[in-house]
Amino acid sequence: MSKKAEPRPSRRETIAELPRLIITVVTALTNHVRAAFERAGIELTPDQFSLMDIIMYADKPLTLTELAAIQERDKSGAMRQVDLLERQGLLERTVSSEDRRKKVLTPTAKGRRLYAKSKACVEAVMAELCTELSDERLEQVVRGLAKFSSSQSSSGGERQ
Repeated sequence: MSKKAEPRPSRRETIAELPRLIITVVTALTNHVRAAFERAGIELTPDQFSLMDIIMYADKPLTLTELAAIQERDKSGAMRQVDLLERQGLLERTVSSEDRRKKVLTPTAKGRRLYAKSKACVEAVMAELCTELSDERLEQVVRGLAKFSSSQSSSGGERQ
């Protein structure tokens, strides 16, 4: 006896399912990373790692205002994060070489070392979480997320 394939959900049903799935994945990933950091003795939160990741991969040194815009947060929220990382000796505010009126966020040597250790930890978590995905499926997920991410970046996070 052959099993009848279930009908594919409509586009509308699929889109309606996305928020719950995305929130579930983000929450689970955050919890896995937090636990991995604790096991490794890394004193960073996933949110702080994200901030460091933005700074490390920026095309140029970022000001606090630029960081807040990338994070889509208000400047005071970004400032609290930066102040904490600065007190921990992971970031410093330095005078911009392009515009001496501006201060840019620069990782310290300690910050670069901790970032490298935490990045390796995040990559290990991701590898573990992706073990059930074939290479082809993993590439599809990454392409889909990259496309979704770039469409959000180019629209300022608003609907097009």
